Amino acid sequence: MRRMTVKVSPRHDRLAWCVTALFVVGLLTALSPAGATILFNADIHNTTGLVVDDYHVKLVANGPINITNTFEHGGNVEFNNALSGGGVQGSGTNSVTINWSGTTVNPGDTVHVGASAYPAPSDVRIVESWWTLGGARVSAGTDGLLASARFNGVEGDDIWAVVQVNLFADPGGTDFIGTIWLEGEGTTAEVFNGTCEFPIFASWSFRDPGPQVALDDLNPELQGFGPWTPVVELDPLSPVDCDDADASLP
Repeated sequence: MRRMTVKVSPRHDRLAWCVTALFVVGLLTALSPAGATILFNADIHNTTGLVVDDYHVKLVANGPINITNTFEHGGNVEFNNALSGGGVQGSGTNSVTINWSGTTVNPGDTVHVGASAYPAPSDVRIVESWWTLGGARVSAGTDGLLASARFNGVEGDDIWAVVQVNLFADPGGTDFIGTIWLEGEGTTAEVFNGTCEFPIFASWSFRDPGPQVALDDLNPELQGFGPWTPVVELDPLSPVDCDDADASLP
């Protein structure tokens, strides 16, 4: 499968996307109605084949990430609030780990996780996401990995775009991991892989820009999306520093 980068932009209620030279999955930044920056909102399925009880996401950036809220509503099982429960480590630094706990997640169960921060640098990305049981990591390969998008940030127009991304562990798009909703200010977006660790396969759908969507509304009930792209493999988005990054990346 060829590696590539995909940009998406609206064209009269259609998904318009162009393939350039790289590929991508990772993290988003976007202002919420309360002035916070939405980092991600996702439904994640337990595809490990094992019982797990915690889910973890590690974020990094070139500046401090101040977590203002975590969001857990929407799965068939629900974690405790990570922020109020002391599950956020490193808030206010350039490396933050969010640890969700408080429930048993059986194989096939779905959890919903999300987080916002203010302020947050525009280069925030997810470098790791994984399941544990009793503190021991149980996920392997692409199990539990998240996705994201970087938006072009059109200033002064108050135009917000949303991309929903389906994540898979295989290039054929049969091993479904989950869905992440990414919102940003602007009219175009690039979906990218911020982990530099495992291959990510994804398909996504673009929603025409409009008023900002609240964090808790970034879920399967949100309407107005165009058609889905084919399932493709995502590579890091330059200037992410990955030892195995494609040499052709700018």
